[in-house]
Parts: sequence; structure tokens; C-alpha cells
Amino acid sequence: MKASSRVGQEYQVDVLPPSGSYVASSSADKNENLLYDQIWDSDAAEKSGKVDFVHTRVKHNKKEKALIAFHSRGYRLPGFYEEVCKMTPTDGSVWTEEEKYQFKTAIFREHKDMSKVSKAMNKPVTECMTYYLGSFK
Repeated sequence: MKASSRVGQEYQVDVLPPSGSYVASSSADKNENLLYDQIWDSDAAEKSGKVDFVHTRVKHNKKEKALIAFHSRGYRLPGFYEEVCKMTPTDGSVWTEEEKYQFKTAIFREHKDMSKVSKAMNKPVTECMTYYLGSFK
């Protein structure tokens, strides 16, 4: 049985923050003035009538990038399909055999440090991590 998140007055977290990538500003204390990039606005998506559009029409290996793009477009469809078609899948499914070999070499050489592996591969950390968890392991 999986335990749920512990949120409430009796725990350290009173409420969960909206989803996004959190980064402390350079001038702020790490515990204050946190900033984040909003990648989805459920209210705006609901108002647009397209809440499930990405989930039902975009392949799993492009879904994360598509959600971010859909949000940045203000949940408007014109041109969205063309943009998704140009996106690189995040799971390494389009990697060449040479890139897969380069990953295998880098993952052992860098002792599974994904930051170093991604630099060696010249690919985003998220793509390397997704390939590692979904295809390599």
C-alpha cells in the first residue's frame, strides 16, 4: 500500500505548491523568494476546453515538451501540431547506435552522474535520465 503525501498543519508542508521548476533567485536566501517556471495552468486549460488534448493526442515520448509548448502558446491550437512534430522525443528512441554506445561509455565513466553524462552527450539531463530509466537499465 502506497502512502500519500503528508501535507497539513502537523507536517512541514501546509499546502503543496503549484507544479513547476523551482529556483532560488541569486540575490535571495534559499528559503525565501523562491521562483518557478509555470508549465501548466489548469484553469486556463479548462477555460480553453482543451484539458485532455495533449494527453489524448500526443505520444508519451513528446508529452512533457508538448505540455510546456501548449502552455506557452496560451492553449491555442493553430500551429501546435506542426510544433509537436518537430520536437525530439525525450526517451532516446531516435538515438543512433553510436549515441547509445556513447551513452553506455559515459554512464560508466562518469559513475552515473547524469549532469556529466549529459554534457558528454551534448543532450539535456532529462533526456539522458529518461533514456537511462526507460531503455538502458
